This record gives sequence, structure tokens and C-alpha cells, in this order.
Amino acid sequence: MRYVFIGSTGAIADVVRYVARRGHQVIVFDSSREGVEELEAELGITGAVVDLLNLQDLERFGFSKADVVIVGHRYDSINVALAVYAKHVGIPKVIVVTANRELANVLQALGLAGGVIAVNEVVSKAIVGSIYGVSSVDLTEDLAVLVLKPDTLRDYVGRTIRELEEDLEVEVLKVVGSDGITINPVKDYIIKEGETLVVLASKSAAERVMT
Repeated sequence: MRYVFIGSTGAIADVVRYVARRGHQVIVFDSSREGVEELEAELGITGAVVDLLNLQDLERFGFSKADVVIVGHRYDSINVALAVYAKHVGIPKVIVVTANRELANVLQALGLAGGVIAVNEVVSKAIVGSIYGVSSVDLTEDLAVLVLKPDTLRDYVGRTIRELEEDLEVEVLKVVGSDGITINPVKDYIIKEGETLVVLASKSAAERVMT
């Protein structure tokens, strides 16, 4: 499947990593070089630093040939413009990742995206939901955010985030300490007793983890 991502930093970068590591064809567009070059070097994917409102630039890299477009730029004006364009050219699935709940509501009401992820709310909802026994929050029909509690992580205490991600085929988004403090971990972070992890997973990986 061919994925096009708009944006290369923050939450969208975690989704890029997860999708690319599952073997899908990935192209990342951004208007700044730093995030694109980092993902290219790390994942061996195609990246393009372009004027995101220059549609000819996008089409030089086959934007309209995508099966899925995931829009998650730091500027919501760009997210709206490209969600409209993706729908106009008939992209089968358009997903917008945003921290702005009001924008998410508008995009859904106008039918400009097949899915809208208010990313900060999703992570918070997953953490809060886990207190009441809900261990996952669906993002799309293909992706979910899971909460891995300390008892689930017993075998990974003293091991790195990288090892857990490779074993479980997930992407760690947050680590919540036993004191409730949330951090964004690096791959060499050592998992400690009592910590909870918030991770991104495909539905098939989620089923394996939860059983």
C-alpha cells in the first residue's frame, strides 16, 4: 500500500516509523528539511522538501497516486488545504492528525477526511481509559493506541524500548512513570519497574499483545 505523509515531526513521525517498518511504500512531504532528512536516514524512505501549497511539486512525487494520505503538519492551515486537495483528486483514504479538537470537529462535519485524530486527546484518553479497564483506543480501522500496564511489561523491565518495539511490533509514544510523570522516550531508554507504556500498533499486532 502506498502512503503519503504531510509533516515529518512530532506525532506524525511516530506514525511514519510504524507504517514504514510494516513494509508499506512511504513518501513524506514537508516544508522544512530537518524532520524529512532524519526519517529518510532512519527508515530509507522517500522524502521531499517542497512548498506544500504548490500542487505541481506534490504531483512530481505522485501525491494523487496514494492509497492513503495522512496529513499532520504543524500548521493547521496546510492540513486543511491538503485534506481538501486529497479529497478533490480522489484519494481513497484521508486521515488528518491534529492537536486542535475544533479543527477535528470541522473536518469531520465537512466530510473532508475519512478519519481525524486529535492526537493529544487520544493519548490522554488511552491513559485515563486504562484506569477503568479500557486498554486500547482505535485511531482507524488499521491502527490503535494501546496502554501496556506494568504487569504486561514484567518481562521487559531492564530492557530497552527498541527491544520491546521489535518484539511486539509496536511504536512507543509515551512512558508514564509510577509517579504519573509522562516522558517521550528514546530508543535506548531502559524500561523500569512500575512504568506504563502508551504504544501505537496495527490491529493485528494489538490482538497479539492483548491476548
